[in-house]
Amino acid sequence: MKSILDPTFRYTSSANTDLRKTFARIRRESRRQTQASPRDEAESTQKVTPMWDPPECFVAALDAPEKGVWLLKADGAIFALGGADYKGAANGKPYFVGRKAARLEASGDSYTIIATSGERYGPGF
Repeated sequence: MKSILDPTFRYTSSANTDLRKTFARIRRESRRQTQASPRDEAESTQKVTPMWDPPECFVAALDAPEKGVWLLKADGAIFALGGADYKGAANGKPYFVGRKAARLEASGDSYTIIATSGERYGPGF
């Protein structure tokens, strides 16, 4: 990963970021690291603790109609990335207590959260 102090570092606005390419690059780099020789693994092994415990996990993603992507967490939180408009979320709402989000569906220029129970939430949270 480049440092912002690296002279070859170039800033890219999140609105101009292609998330598919970014995630593809990350997957390629991850595969290369897992295919490293045992000697390399032994030299680079160190204990790394996650920023969040348990780690933050997304359960669904949906391309926004114009640009960007919406990511959904199991607690109903939505993250709008790459220039996607944030339309609200179900996390923290009394009607979503005790439920887990499982899927996102397009709903016009917005999204609908579908819980593991099959209940639908949104748009217009």
